[in-house]
Amino acid sequence: LIGGAAQAASLSSLVREIVEERYALVTPENGEFDINFFQVSDIEVDEINDFRLDPNSGQFIVAATTPEKDLIRVSGAAIMVVDIPVPNRRIMPDEVITSEDIVIARLPYSRVSSFSVMDQEYLLGQQASRMLAQGRPIQENSIMQPLVIKRGSRVEIISYNGLIRISAPGRALADASQGDELRVVNLVSNRIIVGHALREGVVEIKN
Repeated sequence: LIGGAAQAASLSSLVREIVEERYALVTPENGEFDINFFQVSDIEVDEINDFRLDPNSGQFIVAATTPEKDLIRVSGAAIMVVDIPVPNRRIMPDEVITSEDIVIARLPYSRVSSFSVMDQEYLLGQQASRMLAQGRPIQENSIMQPLVIKRGSRVEIISYNGLIRISAPGRALADASQGDELRVVNLVSNRIIVGHALREGVVEIKN
């Protein structure tokens, strides 16, 4: 006897218990198993007598005893699935992601990489750095903090000397998100200096 119940239970629930116990150490926090049978939808059984699982494919063969004391053999597949945020439409580069762009999808864990973003809140307000396909997990390297300065754009360069604020016009030599370091050309002195993106169109030079 591998798995059983005080009274008849669905075969899928008993198989799920066995699989979850075997894979408890490698199942992600929001992961669970979908149990699908090849020959039947689901049946009531008293106990599971034998269970054999291919860990690579997830396919299994289970022997169980029915309430009528018949011994049956059923094959199927146990697929680990996770709930993950995915785009509900194609998101183009430079678009900022909002809650209206994201839905939660249940996908096989095999389609989710270690770099896939699992937290919906983390995605909100991020900017797509490449095209994001509808219904597919979003990779961490496909998003970034929104750009506040674009390469070649005019910027205001500011610095402080005590309480005195000094500013000059400049041109950005690189894209930058808030807080990023970037080089700019001071259009008054024609010198290249390094500062940090303070906010949209503003670069701060710290003395």
